[in-house]
Amino acid sequence: MSINTDDLLRNNEQTDPQKWLDYLDGKLSPEEQRKLEGEIAQSDFLRDAMEGLHPVENIVDLNAVVNQLNHQLKQQLVSRKIRRKRRPATKGQNGTVVAILIILGVCLIGFFLYWKLYRP
Repeated sequence: MSINTDDLLRNNEQTDPQKWLDYLDGKLSPEEQRKLEGEIAQSDFLRDAMEGLHPVENIVDLNAVVNQLNHQLKQQLVSRKIRRKRRPATKGQNGTVVAILIILGVCLIGFFLYWKLYRP
């Protein structure tokens, strides 16, 4: 199963850094807090994210860390796209070409043997 990281980062309300910071600061309403905790309970991804946020003591530093991580992630995604575009189209096709040449050779040898042996 492939995960589209752009959709995950852009459209998922659960990845909103401000929502998580408000939750850690206790600024969410009790209803929003219960809703977020329910989402955390249902998702392994969110549980892991929450466990990663608990050791953070200074929430102000967390904003800088989140921004830095987002910047690094975007750079990695862009560099992967660039590397994919640079790859030669024939990479990995050498085996296919060799197999086709062998099959053609066997067919030609078979044809000539048949022609010599069974020619009237």
